[in-house]
Amino acid sequence: EAYLGSLILPLLQMRQQFYDFPEVSVNLRKVLYANNRTIPHWFNTTNISYVRIILVIPCVTFMTWGYIFLPSLLVLLFNFLGLLGCELDEYWAQIKKNTEKELGKKGMQKIRSSPSEHEGFEFVTNNLPRVIPSWSAHQRTLTYGAFTDSLSDKLFLIPCWIFFFSAIPSCQYLRSLHFIVLWCLVISETFGVFIRIRAFHTANGMSAPIVEGTEFSKSVLKDSQVEMARQTFEMVGTSLFMIPYIHYIGFILLAMAVPLAYELIRRNLKKRTFYVMTDTSPFGTRNLKHWGQVKAMGSELIVGIPGEKQPDMVVNACSCFFVDKIITEAPVEVDLAFLDDFRIDFVVLHSKQQIMVAEEVLLDQRCFLLGDDGIARILKSKSRGDRKID
Repeated sequence: EAYLGSLILPLLQMRQQFYDFPEVSVNLRKVLYANNRTIPHWFNTTNISYVRIILVIPCVTFMTWGYIFLPSLLVLLFNFLGLLGCELDEYWAQIKKNTEKELGKKGMQKIRSSPSEHEGFEFVTNNLPRVIPSWSAHQRTLTYGAFTDSLSDKLFLIPCWIFFFSAIPSCQYLRSLHFIVLWCLVISETFGVFIRIRAFHTANGMSAPIVEGTEFSKSVLKDSQVEMARQTFEMVGTSLFMIPYIHYIGFILLAMAVPLAYELIRRNLKKRTFYVMTDTSPFGTRNLKHWGQVKAMGSELIVGIPGEKQPDMVVNACSCFFVDKIITEAPVEVDLAFLDDFRIDFVVLHSKQQIMVAEEVLLDQRCFLLGDDGIARILKSKSRGDRKID
């Protein structure tokens, strides 16, 4: 935390002034919207990520041939294509919204699920057979561009760092230090690849709700800020490492990225357990959506089932692949002793749920209310007796 707060935070503020170029993003948007009739559909974030990954082949090849500045320029081109991919993501999202408006003007009947059913899931009926993707397939489609973009950074940099082992200075002390830094980066980013692949393929089809009223991490920097600092140090450090005259500046930046890379791994592997309890309402899509959203908030989902609802609900809960554990004969009132005994971090209620939550759980800020608007808010007060959330 001292490293993040005293060094990384001021450097991020400097990055916003000298490294980010808002005019570049603005000009890219202008070019995209000015040529919206000629831009093909294959020109998207996913294919840009594929091109970025392929750039590692000429980059390593040129380094093998002894080129200095050309591989460094390819690293900068790789970084620029990442910016272009972000702008394309926003561009195609806006095009999709405009297309929906046109469909509405043509009078086609549009059936859109409300946030209480499934966020972002919709389809249009025109009295013809139509294939509709499942929630999981729909979510994977939405997140595939971001998934490939996050992998492209690692798949480009790792081969470059492995090649750097042949360009380490002959000085014994510095040589050992170079080996340690490069190996730490290679190992950490390789772990990062496995973590992202696992997260993508185990996604349950639900977007994580927006959390209001608390921060899971008490760090001075959010995950996105740590990721931004890590990416900046690795990209700029790799580019400068290739140039002999400023080789050590690049090495210092790569060394600064090491603790950030391992901090991101630590946060991704941090276990956060959430608890939901079934109520008297019939089992259906509301339960599935609620459970799926809660699972997306953390790493483990536990479903509590009161004794009188065991036979059917236990089978339903066990059949859901995103449910990790089921507690049978769960208590009607959730208190801190129950949470501590089962190592549960938070309780999550849905908007129409009638349940008893002990006052001590609310005072400890360990109970969320997940509303129909897709926002999870800390539940801070409660009336005595059964509480129905409106």
